[in-house]
Order: sequence, then C-alpha cells, then structure tokens
Amino acid sequence: MKAYDQRPPEKQIVLDKIVVNSQDGTKGGILSVDTDAAFVIFNLGAKQGIKPDDVLSVYREGKYLGDIKATRVQDEMSAADIIPPLSSKGISKNDTVVLKP
Repeated sequence: MKAYDQRPPEKQIVLDKIVVNSQDGTKGGILSVDTDAAFVIFNLGAKQGIKPDDVLSVYREGKYLGDIKATRVQDEMSAADIIPPLSSKGISKNDTVVLKP
C-alpha cells in the first residue's frame, strides 16, 4: 500500500499506465526563409519526431503568426510550405515554430 492511498490493498484502484506524447509542443526555430518559393527551413527533424505533413505554428515574441506544413524531413532539420494567409514576408529567421498536437 502506498502512503497516499490509505485504503486496504484489496480496495485500491489500479489505473492503466498514462502515456504522454512528448512530441506535442516540440519547439524549434526558423533557419531560413525562401520568399520566392514560399517555404522555410527549420531546425527540427525526424530525431525530434517531425514527419511529413506535420503542421507547426509560427510565433514571434510569443505572438502567433500562422502555420507551416512540413514537406521534406531530414534527421535534424525540415522544410515546410507556408499555409495561407501567412506569407513568406511574415516570417523571419529565428521565429519560433511549435509542433501542433
């Protein structure tokens, strides 16, 4: 019997294991912006759980700017298309990206 559960062992409630997806809320940053082709490179990749078609939010100083969609994923960096209404002119190097759950 654990200290926080004062019931006799036969009356204790057993819960299933809780699993938290650590990839939700994964944060990174914009490395470069291609304004002509409207895509960005950011510093998260397969090692951080990024997969093609993942959607990430872009922030600057805590202000939400819009979303991007991962298209090409390498081990430690990825490319993403910019999802309108966000445009390449609205994103800058070092903006924060956060993986959406």
